[in-house]
Order: sequence, then C-alpha cells, then structure tokens
Amino acid sequence: MTLPAMTLPFDVPTHPEPTAPVHGNTEDVERVIGGLVGAASVVADQQDFLTGTATSAIGEHGAIWSGGAAAAYLTATAGVIARDATARLGLVKAARAFAAYADRLAGLQSSQRELSDRRVGLDRAVTDLEREMADLAPGALPDGRLATWRDRADELAALVAEYTADNLRLRKAAAANENALVTALDRYGGVDRTGESPPRSGDAVATPVRTGPATIGPHHGGEDQQERSPAERARWWAGLTASQQSAMMRDFPERLGNGPGLPARVRDDANRRVLRRDLAESRAILDSTGEPALRRAAMQRWRNATSVQDALHRATRDAPGVTVQLYGYDPAAFGGDGKSVIAIGDLDRARHVAWNVPGMTTDISGSADAAGTAATLFRAADGAHRDLAAVAWIGYDAPSGADLGAVTAAGAARDGGAYLADDLEGFAAARAASGTGQGTGESDHLDLHVIGHSYGATTLGWAGDSGRLAEEVDSVTLLGAPGAGGAASAAEFGIGPEHVYVGAASDDPVAKLGGLDGRPWTGVGGLGADPAATHFGGERFRAEFGSSGPFGSHTAYFKPGTESLDNLAKIVVGRGDEITHENRKSAFDVLTGLDPARRRDD
Repeated sequence: MTLPAMTLPFDVPTHPEPTAPVHGNTEDVERVIGGLVGAASVVADQQDFLTGTATSAIGEHGAIWSGGAAAAYLTATAGVIARDATARLGLVKAARAFAAYADRLAGLQSSQRELSDRRVGLDRAVTDLEREMADLAPGALPDGRLATWRDRADELAALVAEYTADNLRLRKAAAANENALVTALDRYGGVDRTGESPPRSGDAVATPVRTGPATIGPHHGGEDQQERSPAERARWWAGLTASQQSAMMRDFPERLGNGPGLPARVRDDANRRVLRRDLAESRAILDSTGEPALRRAAMQRWRNATSVQDALHRATRDAPGVTVQLYGYDPAAFGGDGKSVIAIGDLDRARHVAWNVPGMTTDISGSADAAGTAATLFRAADGAHRDLAAVAWIGYDAPSGADLGAVTAAGAARDGGAYLADDLEGFAAARAASGTGQGTGESDHLDLHVIGHSYGATTLGWAGDSGRLAEEVDSVTLLGAPGAGGAASAAEFGIGPEHVYVGAASDDPVAKLGGLDGRPWTGVGGLGADPAATHFGGERFRAEFGSSGPFGSHTAYFKPGTESLDNLAKIVVGRGDEITHENRKSAFDVLTGLDPARRRDD
C-alpha cells in the first residue's frame, strides 16, 4: 500500500510473518502407538513360547528330551530369547516416545492455532493503519492525528515483535519435537543391540525364526484373508497342515479370532490368546508410564479386555460344565466401544443355535450382562440336553454414551444389520465346511435362530431385509422392537411368516414406536413397521409381565418365570409351533397406542 509522501516521525510496523506450520495428526500417531503395542505383544507371545512350551519337555531326570541335542537347542534359542526381550523393550519404548510426541504435538498445534488467529488480527490492524494514512493528504493532518497514529504504530510494532518471537519459539519447539522422536526411534530401533553378533550363513545351528503366514507360503498365508469370502476362508483353513495351523495360532492369533468361516474352537483359542495379551500388555504399560496418550490407549484396552474376561467368568459360573467360547473379540472396534461375541455351548457342534442381538446402550462393557442373558436362555431351553448354543452378540455400534441420540434414527441399525448378516454368513459357512451345517432331511445338522431385542430388533430387520438371511436362518424373533427396520413385513425375511416371531409387552413404550407399513407415525424417524401389528404378518406370542412398570417391561423379556422367556425357549429349540399366541394389533391400535394384549381375559 502506498503511504503519504511525507517524512513520518515514527516507523510504520511491518506485517506479521506467516505462522510456522506444525505438521502431524495426533489420531494417526495414536494408531501407530496401537500398532507398536500390538507388535510388542506378539513378540512377548513368542518369548513366552520359547521360555515355556518349547522348553517344558527339556531336562535331565525323567524329561521327554535330554542330552546333547536338547542342550544345543537351549543354546540356540538363548540368543533368540535375548533378542526378543530387546525387541519387545524397544517396541514399548518406541510407543512411549510416540506418546510423548503426540502430547507435545497436541500442545504445539493448539499454540499454532492461537498464533494464527493473532496473526490475522495483527495483519488486519496494520492494513487498517496503512489505509488511513494513505487516504489523507499530508498537509491537512493536525499534530493530534500524527500522535494517534504514532501511538497505534508503536503498539502494533510491539505486538508484531511479540508475535514474531512467539512464532520463532513455536518453530523451534516443533523442530525439537520432531528431533526428539527421531532420536528416540534411532535409540530404540535395533533388535540386535544385545552385544551378540548376528548369525552367519555358515553357522551350524540356524537361528529359529517366527513362523506363520510368511513361512506357510503365499497360497496359505493369512495376509489376504480379509479379502476372501467366509467359504473361501473355511477352505483355506482346512487346507493347512496341523503344523501350519499351529504356527498361525501361535504367531498370528489376531488374524484368526474374528475370521468369518473359521471354526468356533479356532476363534475361541485365538481370541483368548489375544485377550490375555491385551490384559498383560495394557497392565504393564499402566504400571510403567505416566505419559497421558499412552495411558489413555492402554486404559481403554485394559477396561474393555477386563469386561470380556469378567463375562467369560460369569458365563462359566452360570452354565457349569458347559462349553463357553469367545467367538469374537476386538476391544478397539467401533471407536473403542468394542466387540465381543460369547457363546454358551459349542458353536461347532450344537444342533440349535440362538443368536441374541442386544439394543441401545450395549457395548463391550456390557459383555457380562449379555452373556448372562444368553445363559438364562440356555437354562430355560434346557440347552444342555437339547443340544443348544446361545450367543451374546455385541458386534455392532449400538447407540450408547455420547451417541445415544442415534437411537431415534435408523443409521446405526442399518450398519449393524450388515455386520450381523456377515457374521451369520461366516458362522454358517464354517458349519457347512465341517459337514455340520444346514441342509434337508438327514443332512440338516443346524437350526439357527436369531433374536433381536429393542434397537437390536431393528438391526435384525435390516439384516434380514429382502431375504438376505434366508439361506442361513430358520427363525427370527423381534422383542420390544421400536420398528422392524428394513423389513416392512414378515414375508420379507424370506423364511416364511410363520417363522417370524414377535414379543411385545402391552406396557412396553418402546414397542409402541413402530409405524404402519414402515412409516414413522409416532415421530421416530425411519425405524420401521410395528412388527406386532396384523399388517406385518408375524407370529406374536404372549409376553406380559404384570406390574413391572413400563421400562421394566422393556427389559424383562428374558426374565425367568415369564411367559416371554418360556416362549423364547420353545422357539430356539425348534418348537415354535408350541408358543402361546397373542392377538396382534390392528391399524387403529397402532395409531392410538392401544393393545389387545391388555384386554385379554387371562
């Protein structure tokens, strides 16, 4: 900007320089931390194997393996064990370095935003002063105006100088943070810093290496399993030798625990290994560091893992002598809400399988309650004698916590329906691959029954929309449903309306939220049709609870001694024709909130 052609008794301040950039994304760093912690856990598993299982049979007196070869083996593995210890320590320290970097990065980026705002304000103020001085003729200026300009110029110059100094400090601090991370990673990056020379190609005893996908081969490895269908994954696993399967389980359990198409016993073994690793690693980090970012990640993982461990203990207590399987486990799923799938009964062999889908507020922290519900259903159906497995499926992002408001919309249910359909397909594929799947006549070895409660019923409706579950599922049951999701009628499930069951207590307010033909007459957006209505066409069974209160009714469908649980127990063992029927709602009932169940004589 051109200023008046005159000599000013003061200096016009310069415009502030651009704010120093601070590169980096704390969310990306958090993911790196999680990967490092996971890698450290894998190394720890190998270390445990080498110092435990692999040497348990070696000794002098009465041992399975002794003598010179056993001694040579111990000598050969000693170096590997030492390097494992060094590698694990390096990975944990690297995770800590990234955590410290992330904490500093967050502070630097906050300072950068504040400095950027200051720069915008200062730049505007300097421009305004220049504009005023350029618009007025020099000869017309009174001395008082010059004094005002001088004061403003002096004040702005001081502020620009202060900003420049702060900006320089920010630039140096950002560089120092980067250098600190690089230095730390260089310090912890090696795994051969134990003082031992690396093995030479001519050494008589080769250093043992970690097996798994790399040594199993390109056609048998686990890297591409996420790209395969459940049936392809089932064939992949069946095609491995026993030693290859053992290698995968020992070294890469995280690739097996949630693998659709794999046997339940395989998934259970893998998930329990990962669970033990998560508990040990997160506890070790909490005990050894005070860095906030690392502690936050470790605390969340520890809490979620502890919830699942408690659920397994409860399931074992509630169903003594019955197989309990951890069929699915991912403590970091759904933004930390987590995933757990726990079965009461043997999912590889059970003739009848009841798959329970819970509703709102359910996340991994509710695993014990969900497993308790499954155990209650198992006992009510006399599962031990009727060849039943009951599943507590927490496998979708049900509205809970900060996102609880999502319960009034269909988005989470629609997404959850896709997850549910995928898991059911994977389970059915695994059973088919083992020869214990569904079929006709004597070749039919599996009846699969899916129960959705509350928002879980809406999720089930989306999973079964347009017959998507027809090949895997024998019956569906909608309990206390706020709507049937994508299924506008029972026929849309493709399994016959007579195999679509509905439980709706007359004083359950949630069960009154569905609309006619899927339209949200009650103001709840898009949750679907009222499945207890005549137009829906399902088989409504009795589910009254007396004086339990409105929300007590909504949570009492699995309560022992109720007609609801009695009917559910019949359905999940293939005796749905024995349920006690309830009158369905008319269109008038749906619109007015009335219910014929309240008017029945008994």
